[in-house]
Amino acid sequence: KHLVEYGVHQDVTPIATNTDGQHLKNNPAPVKILLGKESTGGLGAGGVPDIGRKAAEESANEIREAIKD
Repeated sequence: KHLVEYGVHQDVTPIATNTDGQHLKNNPAPVKILLGKESTGGLGAGGVPDIGRKAAEESANEIREAIKD
């Protein structure tokens, strides 16, 4: 978020990732990836690392697509 707000991202495209859709919606990054759409339903991981890890694994293809350039 701060990279976008302060313009520190000159040579890169910021990508925001989160399991919480509401937080992601409020992030100014131009590219956003909701992690674990199926497993968390966009409601977050509740601070549980295993849920966050599984959500990231579920979204691995979307993450790869976003960073492939």
